[in-house]
Amino acid sequence: MSFSLIINGCEGKMGREVAAQSRLFAQIKEIIGIDKDNNLFSKTDLKYSHKPLLIDFSSPEGALSALKFCQTNKIPAVIGTTGFSEKQKREILSFSKKIPVFLSSNMSAAVNLTFLAAEFLAGNLDFDIHIHETHHTAKKDAPSGTALTFASFIEKAGKKAAITSARIGDIKGEHEIVFAGPGEKVVLKHCAFDRSIFAGGAIKAGLWLAGKKPGLYNFQDYFKAKI
Repeated sequence: MSFSLIINGCEGKMGREVAAQSRLFAQIKEIIGIDKDNNLFSKTDLKYSHKPLLIDFSSPEGALSALKFCQTNKIPAVIGTTGFSEKQKREILSFSKKIPVFLSSNMSAAVNLTFLAAEFLAGNLDFDIHIHETHHTAKKDAPSGTALTFASFIEKAGKKAAITSARIGDIKGEHEIVFAGPGEKVVLKHCAFDRSIFAGGAIKAGLWLAGKKPGLYNFQDYFKAKI
């Protein structure tokens, strides 16, 4: 199947990376870039030559605008934006009842596997748990969506984790989860060296999402389908 990839937030760092990585996927035949300046979502006659698929790396408000457009036009959407309020998360859930939506705080498949590892460790170790995340100085939300997701998986195991954040340099993303007990500790750590891992993961998620029924999907659904 051939796709026209609509990138919301195309002028941002991640948007540009998605555009670059999309050229490695033979299924993607066309790229349509949307940002806050060109306001293409206001055009009801937005043209695309192939089956449309949207990937969003913009802002919470920009993502909701994109989802409204996708709902009107029955377009599957991958949302990589973070920093949503609880009210905005409920809005996303509402959109997912009409169209397939893939939502993840981190588009690296490896990170999403470490979420499961963190849950397993938390459930089997009676240790103190601390999450520390580090990102570049331009990242707006803190703690990161990924750190909050680690915390939510740890909470599934009935434990709590403290979170600290740092914004320094141009670090793409580092997350370290320390499980510390009497006389020993376990460290689970993921380091992202290049944004291409997030862009490629988002595209793979989008291609997987295409053709799915309306619903809210994430990498746990992706992994289950791949097993």
